[in-house]
Order: sequence, then C-alpha cells, then structure tokens
Amino acid sequence: MVYRFKEYESSEVLRDHLNMGGENPSGERIDVTSLYFERASEPWLPVMGEYHFSRASRADWKRELLKMKAGGVDIVATYLFWIYHEEEEGKFDFSGNLDIRAFVEDCAAAGMEVVLRIGPWAHGECRNGGFPDWLVKKPYKLRDNNAEYMEKVEIWYRRIYDEVKGLFYKDGGTNKLGKLSTFNESRATGYPNDCPVLSYDFQAPISEYGEIRDHYRLLNMIHMFATDFGKMIAPMEAVDSAKSVDRYDTSSLRYGMRTDGESGFVFVNHHQRHKKLADIEDVVIDTGEVRFPPISVKGEICFFMPFNMKLDDETLIYATG
Repeated sequence: MVYRFKEYESSEVLRDHLNMGGENPSGERIDVTSLYFERASEPWLPVMGEYHFSRASRADWKRELLKMKAGGVDIVATYLFWIYHEEEEGKFDFSGNLDIRAFVEDCAAAGMEVVLRIGPWAHGECRNGGFPDWLVKKPYKLRDNNAEYMEKVEIWYRRIYDEVKGLFYKDGGTNKLGKLSTFNESRATGYPNDCPVLSYDFQAPISEYGEIRDHYRLLNMIHMFATDFGKMIAPMEAVDSAKSVDRYDTSSLRYGMRTDGESGFVFVNHHQRHKKLADIEDVVIDTGEVRFPPISVKGEICFFMPFNMKLDDETLIYATG
C-alpha cells in the first residue's frame, strides 16, 4: 500500500514578532522565529532534559548532569517548586539542596545551559501544583490576575531573580520532606497520583539513584541525531500523513514528515503504550519527491528515513536502514 502526505505548504517565517531572544557579552545571539530557534544566526534544534534539582542531593548534581550531557542533552530544565522554598510565608530557603544558584553554576561547569521553570503553578506531581499551603488558604482566587495573588507571585519571582542574578544568558553566564507536610502528590492529599513520600523517579532514563536505564541509550541516539542534523531539520515544516490516525486505530500506519519541499525526513512510530499495533506489510511511502521501496513495519519500533539529503557534492536519494 502506498502512504502519502498532505500537501506541503511553505509558510512565512516571522521574525521579531515575539519579545524573546537576546545577546550574550560575546555577541552571540539566540533568536526565536515563528518556526524555529536560531543561535548565532543559524537554525538551532537544542535537546532539553529535565532535572528537578531540589529533589536530589546537592552532592550528586555534577555527576548526574555529566550523565545527561553524555546522553546528548544540551539544556537542563528545572522546576522551582514554590512550596519547597517558602513553606512558611515570608521564610525563604535557598540553601543546601535548594540552592538554585549553585545548581545553575554546576550546569555551566558541565557545559549545559538552564531553563528555569518558575511557575508559579507547577506540575511535576508536586502537591498543590507547588503552591505553599499558606497560599492555598488565602481568601482570594489563585492562578488569576487579581492584585492580591499577583502581589505574592511578584515577591516569589523577585526572590528567584535575586538568587540567579548575573547568571542569565545576557550576563554570559531523594525527595525533600517539608517542615509542615510532605510535598509529593498523593491520594491522601486529594490527587489521583499516589507518589511515594520519599521518591520521585517516573522511570526516567537516569534513575533517582543514578542508574543508567536501557532507554537512556535509545534517547542518546536520537539526541545525537538532533545535534548532528538539527541545523537541517529545524527550518523544515511538519507535514501530516494524508490520513489521520485515531489513537484507537491499531491497524493503520502512523507516520509524518518534516520537509523543505525537496528534502526531509519521514518519521514512523509503531508503538503505543498498553496497546499492540498490528504488523503492516508492503509499506511504500511516497513523499511527493521520493518513493521509498516497500518495507515491513513490525513490532514495537520507531524510526526515521531521510530523503534527498545533501552530502557535500552528492545527494542521498533515500535510506531505509
């Protein structure tokens, strides 16, 4: 069976439409277009990994960050859970395992940049969405633009800024138990998740004890691909399959493409959690520019295939393995 795509349409790339991006002291810029990031005026496809510093021991930060770096991660994203740092109103704690400045500095030492997820609401299975209990008890509405709530948020944001001042791009530069309660979501605190009191792992590629799991190596290959070919992929547009596949459909091929209209990559995903997808024989993928030879898609796999890829003075028409 031949599998085709929706028609490719080149969209206008907008610039300076968002108040985002900036320049560091060495003159390097990060810019945001409507389609991709640019770094030093070139398309950029960074790889970001999550590390909740406050849920780990400060003594382990450097070692675990280096594992992330070796796994192909460029940028570390980390939450600042408000409840961790101001469990009691007006009493801030950025010491020890909560020292965000020290964590950012450790990231820099590992050759990685940081995206701070400052909330004020946070996910990450933190109780109250990371809101301190004292804030939840206030009479005004939270996650709203009312003056009382915004005043508390501003205090929180300013306190974070004070901790990391001088470390911004433009400048160049086991789970915690609270004093009053535990911090993880649990059914006892009204959540559907029943997280352990002293553990937060979620089968991450690197476990909370630093063990390397099998999917670390699988992700490493994808990360290295993004690093090596990100400049090529970032400006390409996403094009859906000609037929949309419902999540309940376990017999149809799930595929998509990123292309510039001439070259690109076809992506196939044949895995769905808790579901067995049917094997598919004689799959012929037609990008409109290149028709791949028949392949069989079997088992729990995902893969991508390039087409019309420029290799110096040569062109790789397609590759299937």
